[in-house]
Order: sequence, then C-alpha cells, then structure tokens
Amino acid sequence: MLEVLPVGGTKDRGVRTLLAHLDIPVDDLLAFGDAENDFAMLEMARMGVLVGKSSGKSVGGVLNEIYNNEDDSITFVTGNKKKLEEVTAILGGTVNLVSKKLDLPELQGEPIFVAREKCKLAVAEIPGGRVIIEDTSLCFNALNGLPGPYIKWFSDSCGHEGLNKMLDGFMDRTAYAQTIVAYCDGDEDNIEIFVGRTNGEIVEARAREGENENAFGWDPIFQCSEGESAGKTYAEMTVEEKNKVSHRSRAFRKLLRMF
Repeated sequence: MLEVLPVGGTKDRGVRTLLAHLDIPVDDLLAFGDAENDFAMLEMARMGVLVGKSSGKSVGGVLNEIYNNEDDSITFVTGNKKKLEEVTAILGGTVNLVSKKLDLPELQGEPIFVAREKCKLAVAEIPGGRVIIEDTSLCFNALNGLPGPYIKWFSDSCGHEGLNKMLDGFMDRTAYAQTIVAYCDGDEDNIEIFVGRTNGEIVEARAREGENENAFGWDPIFQCSEGESAGKTYAEMTVEEKNKVSHRSRAFRKLLRMF
C-alpha cells in the first residue's frame, strides 16, 4: 500500500478535518496504527490502539487481528506522545499496547504510593482491563530527592535554567531519574510495582546536533553517569542508546518478565 500526503499533511490533521466535516467529537474517536507516523493520530484519539506487530497485512486484516485478540491488550494510561514512543520501542511488540488518556487527579506522597493509587483510579475507569501506570521522578540528591514526582510542574514553571539554579550553592549536583511502573491485571487489590533508576547529574542543557534542546522535558539537563553513554545527556543519546540505560527502560523490562 502506498500512502500519499500533501506537503505538511499528517494523518492526525486529516482525521481531525474529517471529524469536523462529519461533526464528530474527537473524544468519540477510536484510532488504530502500527507505525511511527501513526503516533500523533493515536495520541489525539480518546483511545489509540497500537498494533505491536508489522505483518504487512492490509489495515482491515490488522484490525481483525486486534479484535480477535482484544483480551490480550493492556491499557497504558498516557497522553504523552514521546512517552508512548519510548515505551513502544522498549516493549518491542511483546504486548498489544493500548494508549488511553485519563484525567487522573495529581496525588501527593511518596512515588510508589502515588503510582499505586493512580493505578487503582485507572482500573476504576477501565473495569476488568489490564492497566499500566507510569510515574516518573527526577531527584536531586542535594535536595533529599526533590523535585521527585513533581518534576513536571517544576520543569514547566522553571525551565532548564531554573532547575539548574535550584542547585546553585550546592557542591553536589548528582541526581537520579526514576520510573515506577504500576501494573494491574484488573483486580485493584493485585497491583505489581516495578522500579527503574538511572544515576547522573544535572548540567546545562545539551542535545544532539540538529535536535531541539527543549525536546522531551528535562532530558537535555540530565547527564547519565552509567554504561557506555556515561557523560551524555539523555537528549544527546540516540533512541537506542537511551533505551539501554534509561530509568524507563529498566522499569518496563522488569515488567516484561511477567509476560
């Protein structure tokens, strides 16, 4: 099959135009995709189904395959395109991953508590379904683990420069990135927790040549101190390099042992 799009055209824009023409709300959209150029469309949909296979079949054939294996799907609660891309690459098609955006409350507390409680709330929204929740922290050792799970709000408010300034006056600029994955098989009393952590330090923003230094959150200011990529910020690494050492990949690889 050959896909032809006008310059600047994307699937999500095309689908959005069609929905507007048919007067269908975006929240009523269920989208399916099996490649990187589908991610924006999947993120836009109320529910996006990512096919974890590349079989070369027609779209209709792939859809039938998904419906026949619907009970095998796992819902990954996220509306973050970059996060979905990373997790898809890490899982490598091992599971049928379904992404879904949920407006869960922002809880306060220790990271494991937050992840576990968010997972319970997600299960209530998806009765009987298997659910994955991910909660990520960036922890400064000089600040006893802060900003921790609140890093998104610190990052949005302070930016890269502000996060660096938080450590001015401290000799210790070391930090660790941590992801906690909470997995539930449908029974809210049975939630498994998987923790991934990578050590590093906070530096001025750096990214690969040609890449935006503001790409994907705080990646440009977290310099890894482990493995072959030690000395590089996450934003300076290729996808493959990052997935070898990142906190997210370590947590999700532990999850994979269940399947």
